[in-house]
Amino acid sequence: MKRKTFIIISILIMFVVLVLSLLSNQEFTVLMNIIVKPMAILGEGLRNLSLSGTFGNLLAWVIYLLISLLPIFLLGIFYHKYHTFHHEDILLLILSIILFISIYYMINPHKLSLMTYWSLSPFIMMLIIAYVALKFLKMANQAHKRKLAKYCSYLLFLIVVSFLFTSAYLLIYCSIKSIGNIQNDMNTIASSLDMTKAIIIIQYMIQALPYFLGAVITNQLIILLSFFQKNPYASDIVSLLQHITHLSCQSIALMVILQVIIQGICVIAGNYITINNVQFFIPLTPLLFVLAVLLMSKIIYENIQLKKDNELFI
Repeated sequence: MKRKTFIIISILIMFVVLVLSLLSNQEFTVLMNIIVKPMAILGEGLRNLSLSGTFGNLLAWVIYLLISLLPIFLLGIFYHKYHTFHHEDILLLILSIILFISIYYMINPHKLSLMTYWSLSPFIMMLIIAYVALKFLKMANQAHKRKLAKYCSYLLFLIVVSFLFTSAYLLIYCSIKSIGNIQNDMNTIASSLDMTKAIIIIQYMIQALPYFLGAVITNQLIILLSFFQKNPYASDIVSLLQHITHLSCQSIALMVILQVIIQGICVIAGNYITINNVQFFIPLTPLLFVLAVLLMSKIIYENIQLKKDNELFI
């Protein structure tokens, strides 16, 4: 994505995380229940609608059947469009059956154990994710090179968003909540409070930094794929790969240096700190990523040089 788009998405994610951090624990729990456990909320809503009267009961049954049969409707649409079934389409039939049974029990929760009641929503979500993943793999396996690069760009975009959200969550949400807990602690010494806050912020900055840099590097890979779609032998690809490698090496160096600095601060200012929550960071995964990019860069560079040599003979 372009730099302007990247900055806008980063700001929006930071704003959302900031709003979440300002919610009380009770408000945040309610919001998480809505997001993570929608089936329980749906069942409660249909139960209240059914008890509201004859019309409400009829409407609740209609909604119940429509939601339960929705996967079968999708299956029919796919068959009408492609005139064939695939193995992963069986999950739609299973999903329809599970929805029909689970919504009934969500409307009547007294017939379920508490663990089953709260486990149904994650199970249905995993069924949906499994179907989407298998369908995506089927499409990717049958796609040509340009389309496959497009699919990779979509996945890389999701990775960028998830990295940005994780970094914002660590930097904003976790630091605000941790500072709030320190301030509410009656045993915290007033003279060490400011130093403790600074250490907390620095700690979460170090934890958030790899994810933010990962988002920046992954965004560069999206640009790289756009070059591949236009011309896989363009000279700009090699220079961009070298830029990504250089950026990755700088990122690892920065993370390691910051880790040394925070450890040094804790040693020097030990008398003024009331917590000891520094994490020891070994950048094995970033190092593997850099080596993979280096290897890909050399392979692409050699292919481009080989193509140029072949053109000289022709």
